[in-house]
Amino acid sequence: MHRHRRRAPERQPDLFLTSRPPGAGPDPGWSSLPDATRQAVTALVTRLLLTHAAGVAPEPEGDADER
Repeated sequence: MHRHRRRAPERQPDLFLTSRPPGAGPDPGWSSLPDATRQAVTALVTRLLLTHAAGVAPEPEGDADER
């Protein structure tokens, strides 16, 4: 009879830490991003929120950069 070890649950990072972990760099500023990048991120997040609210899975787009 084989016994399986239970893996410890992965620890979820705390997004609301009041202190920064050692060695962590500064947060990048939204305004420091290029305009095209801000527009692309805004469009993607908007699409994600709308499809989630509609209860459907987003369709993959054909022009995605798959590496």
